[in-house]
Amino acid sequence: MLRAALVSLGLLIGACSGPTTLLLVVDDSAATMPGPIHLSLFDPFHALFIDREVGSGSGTMVLKGFDPAPTKLRVVALSDGLGAAMAFELKPGQQTRVPLVLGPYIDFDGDDVPDTVDNCQSVNNADQRDSNGDGLGDACATMVDMSVNEPDLSENVDFAGVDLTGVDFAKPPPDMVHVDLANALVCPVGAKLCEDFETGTINTTRWPENYNSPSGALTLSTLKPHKGLYSMRAHSDASTSNHHWEAQLVNYNAFPANPTFVRAWIYFDAVPASGGTSLLNVQQADAPTAGMTFFAYPPTVGVSGYNGLEALSTSSSGGDQITSPTKRWICFEWQVTNVGGGQVRTFIDGTEYPTAAGTYATVNPAMGKIVLGAETDLMNGAPAFDIYFDDIVLSTSRIGCN
Repeated sequence: MLRAALVSLGLLIGACSGPTTLLLVVDDSAATMPGPIHLSLFDPFHALFIDREVGSGSGTMVLKGFDPAPTKLRVVALSDGLGAAMAFELKPGQQTRVPLVLGPYIDFDGDDVPDTVDNCQSVNNADQRDSNGDGLGDACATMVDMSVNEPDLSENVDFAGVDLTGVDFAKPPPDMVHVDLANALVCPVGAKLCEDFETGTINTTRWPENYNSPSGALTLSTLKPHKGLYSMRAHSDASTSNHHWEAQLVNYNAFPANPTFVRAWIYFDAVPASGGTSLLNVQQADAPTAGMTFFAYPPTVGVSGYNGLEALSTSSSGGDQITSPTKRWICFEWQVTNVGGGQVRTFIDGTEYPTAAGTYATVNPAMGKIVLGAETDLMNGAPAFDIYFDDIVLSTSRIGCN
């Protein structure tokens, strides 16, 4: 939930006459060739989400799911060297309109938060964390004479004078999307498992194991949700030695039939600098733990098989190499077959990649476990990295990316 200023119950009831929504009117007409719009939203305490790609070109977008109370927010829209930022107060019980006209901007510390709304202009603090909400980011709180004044909202709250002629507020053009911060994953009919992490806690009944290495952590995060408010973040600190690292969730007996389809949305801040990072494993529930793993090698992705420590009959990741996109959500799908030997087919953003497929010998018992997260062997000096996971579905039919 969004943090908001305290409001008395009587005032809240009297003021709220409808849903609390935010309408963003994006003008990217200054761009020679409009590219993707990357949106970030901050409340007085931290980022609600960062660097979410929401479409391209000019258009409108509606954000929903806010608490019905006055809330000071800051929004940033960036695209191909142009940007816009605005500080404003969200009005409860109505729609607050915010125009964002993209153009040149100043970002002294390079944290993708323009100086006009940055709560710490001299230190890179992309999350804008401000524990006490006083307008001075934690990154600058211990510095002398580097305070940032509370934004003057007097000119930004009332948009009655803004010329919005011709803007269609009823629905966005096809190149933009509605982002609903309260929206949960719609679980397909017949799905065996759906996980969107929207409870705000890891479901230890659904995921009976979660385990972390000392150099990293597995947590839920509001910084980069694919949909809703939360995603799962697998984090690794910068490596100071050669060591094995893992941060994963495990679900046993997750496979309902043959074939089984697995869909996961995954976001790389950067592809880990390692010998290959396992993101999603399908395994036998019991020894000898044969299985298939979906991995990322800089800058490619693929599938490999294993039986204990030995590779299984085939491992197909050669041929046309697949570039691993970074800094955007990627839709990964697997089709797992266990009859008469095993096979894994891979789809990325809806397209099948035969070079990221694998086969393995018949295993007994059949596959029955899914492992979700990250596992790799880090070399000394490898930089810190984050991988985010969201909207996981297992089903007897292909789920798709919609």
